[in-house]
Amino acid sequence: MKEFVIWGIPPGKTEEEVLYTKAKSGKEAIVVANNLVIAYGVTKPRIQTLDLNECPSKLFNSKDIVNV
Repeated sequence: MKEFVIWGIPPGKTEEEVLYTKAKSGKEAIVVANNLVIAYGVTKPRIQTLDLNECPSKLFNSKDIVNV
């Protein structure tokens, strides 16, 4: 089981935040991230893929991050 977490900087903010966590696939996460940029002006979006079957300590060293 995987979770696709979309991070980015919302308009008017300077720090990155989790923006969306309900994408069911990597492709869906990319579409959502692009829509956040276009519709809401989010900057520096990125998608972090978390494999929930892995040991939680490995999640902090995840290399499965995609900058959109």
